[in-house]
Amino acid sequence: MANPIEAQAPPRSQLKRSITVKQLYFYVVGDVLGSGIYVLVGLVAAAVGGAFWMAFLVGVSIATITGLAYAELVTKYPQAAGASLYINKAFRSPVLTFFITICMLSANMAAVGSLAAGFVRYLSDLIGLPESAIWATTGIAVAFVAVITAINLIGISESVVANVIMTFVEISGLIIVVAIGVIALVEGVGDPAVLLQFQVEGGPGSAVLAVLAGVSLAFFAMTGFENAANVAEETIDPSRAFPRALIGGMMTAGVVYVLVSMAAALAVPIDALAGNTLLEVVRADLFFIPAAVMLVIFGLIAMVAISNTALVTVVAQSRILFGMARENVVPAIFAKVHPARRSPYVALIFGGAVVASLLIIGAAIRSSQAGIPRTSGSTSSTASRPSRSCSSSSSTRS
Repeated sequence: MANPIEAQAPPRSQLKRSITVKQLYFYVVGDVLGSGIYVLVGLVAAAVGGAFWMAFLVGVSIATITGLAYAELVTKYPQAAGASLYINKAFRSPVLTFFITICMLSANMAAVGSLAAGFVRYLSDLIGLPESAIWATTGIAVAFVAVITAINLIGISESVVANVIMTFVEISGLIIVVAIGVIALVEGVGDPAVLLQFQVEGGPGSAVLAVLAGVSLAFFAMTGFENAANVAEETIDPSRAFPRALIGGMMTAGVVYVLVSMAAALAVPIDALAGNTLLEVVRADLFFIPAAVMLVIFGLIAMVAISNTALVTVVAQSRILFGMARENVVPAIFAKVHPARRSPYVALIFGGAVVASLLIIGAAIRSSQAGIPRTSGSTSSTASRPSRSCSSSSSTRS
């Protein structure tokens, strides 16, 4: 009979063990909410109808089961690298572990690139940067990646503090959305009955199928909690802190998703919300601040949310490289840690360089396809506002 998983004492690490349970809680909340909530709410509404909050309720319940598995594994292996480490410990197969590591790194690096592009799109809207400025927007995206990487190079303590601050900014925007929903209900604009309506044809069976269709998107919205496993080695007393922070953070994010979904359904007709972003709630102009001003505010909040998700994703990809280098799955150079900052600087610089290179290559391809000379300085940013990234991810969540 297999022995039950027992907590192991955290190994002595070169990394700085400084993350408290409260900081880890906000780390999870910020990453799970991400910037994807602005997009995914509309997509789930399109699949289900006014009762789409039920899809998020089921989605968070399913995601919590996965979260419990991560909490158990972190208790057993409180080390960096997350899923890649668990695969290696379970199967002892270098080939399989390397394959999973490449998949995880590819997803994370693609997510950071997508987040950088989304940040530029929001910034371009705010400052009026034309879409034809490919190299200008690419330069901003590369600078964005460089700044996020630099924050992580300074140290995990500073990164986590930045994460907590940005998470509060994210939540403030969502509180406004919930307030708009309450205003809609009080003023009679919103009909509570819409919260039980399914935008489907057929009997009760069709409603169940509609909810299940929305659950897949809702579960995707909840991804991102797995990134927290990558900082287990930098968490104080991870065997006790991680389960509480992970499950608590996921439940908090789930409640926020459900409340925001209800508020959106009350404030905006489902036909207008379906397939669109959460900004439709702001455009309803029910808040005491004019809609035009609110759109600017939410643009800034979205940029903060994107930055927060990117920050966590960069941390994750560097810890995957660091942990797998110690397991002899990737070159040992990635396990190098800065003696003063105690951050895996080689892994961080490598990850940032790869993402920046991909952004530049993508810009060169778009520029050549548009027939615009590289020296002209004009480009087209084809980046769209991201949903939860695949890391998540990874995301997205982006």
